[in-house]
Amino acid sequence: MGRVRKFEPAVPQSPLPAAAEILSGLQEFYKQTARPDGSFQPGVDPTYRGMSDSAYSDLAAVTYAVTMHKTFGWTLPHEAKTAEFLYPLPRDPHLLSWGHLMPVVKTREHSPRLSLVLPGWVAAVAYSPNGDRIATASADKLARTFDVKTSRELVTFKGHDDAVAAVQFHPDGKLLATGSYDHTAAIWDAASGKLLHRLVGHKGAVMSVAFSPDKTTVATAGIDQTIKLWDAATGGLKTTLTGHKSWVNALAYHPDGDLLASASSDGTIKIWSAESAMPVHSIDATNAEVRSIAVSQDGRHLAAGLRYGKVKLWTTTDWQERLSLSGHGDMCAVAFSPDSKQFATTEGDWNRGGTVKIRDIATGDVIARYQHTGEIVSVAFSPEGDTIAAAGADKTVRVWNVARDSR
Repeated sequence: MGRVRKFEPAVPQSPLPAAAEILSGLQEFYKQTARPDGSFQPGVDPTYRGMSDSAYSDLAAVTYAVTMHKTFGWTLPHEAKTAEFLYPLPRDPHLLSWGHLMPVVKTREHSPRLSLVLPGWVAAVAYSPNGDRIATASADKLARTFDVKTSRELVTFKGHDDAVAAVQFHPDGKLLATGSYDHTAAIWDAASGKLLHRLVGHKGAVMSVAFSPDKTTVATAGIDQTIKLWDAATGGLKTTLTGHKSWVNALAYHPDGDLLASASSDGTIKIWSAESAMPVHSIDATNAEVRSIAVSQDGRHLAAGLRYGKVKLWTTTDWQERLSLSGHGDMCAVAFSPDSKQFATTEGDWNRGGTVKIRDIATGDVIARYQHTGEIVSVAFSPEGDTIAAAGADKTVRVWNVARDSR
């Protein structure tokens, strides 16, 4: 083993800007990229690669601390011991971005039949009930609908004051619900884009929205650890569900409408009675975070996407875990095919892009895979199951024809 050399801050080749100027720039960048908990938003500035792997990460504050220390030549605590452990360090100045060191898995690529490019990273995608439209939620504070056949933008939904994090169609396709980082949700006329009701009450970003199968209720989930149920016709608040100990990231109704599932950063999935608004079951899914959930159309299975790319599947009759599948990356989205025979999972990161995998519901085996150019944040099957859409942090939505051998 070679001799360990002393680790010293790099000597700048040209004079540094004034400290005040650098700190001001870092503060502004932090305001633009930090999520409410201090971690980074994905896709805010894809050209800036130095901290991209910290998207959806708890390392945001650490990253900024290291950046400021190295900018000003300050010595970090335990720097010498760290250098001994890491030496030789890569010459790449972005020391916290390790994606380029990971192997890239080459897979057979399916060309997307449709690609949508938006002004901001895309947080959610949803199909209309008859499959003729796709709705998107993005960081430019807007939701949109597009014609599935032509990719023509149909309606723009303007009214949120921050990134739109969630979008969902009403079961009859006439309404659209959105959730935003501005701490509100909204109900819109899907045909005209008119704002019908603004849902105010959450004390943090609204990360998920879901219409009940009986069409009467909109459920919203927030980082304030609560779930709120609203009257879909009037926008009035019905009740607030409490019990999670951290962010509530995702919601999914059972198709019978009698149960509502919620996924949280506290590592649990809670099952609520839609009638009594009381929890009837709790699943300890992970010691990390549950990022997404979905319930199959036949009501027999619940899938969850966990942090670090892991996926789990349970049967809803007894809430027993049936599958546990490993993956990679920080975000994992899940969705079931309409016939409930397959489910989709995603994995990947900024540097390598994302992958959608269609899996057999009985075995978890991969039947088909589709390569995205960005980290995938949301995925949805069309109502007929013949296409699948994936929303990415690279500001795009890709839509693929589902391979015949996977149906």
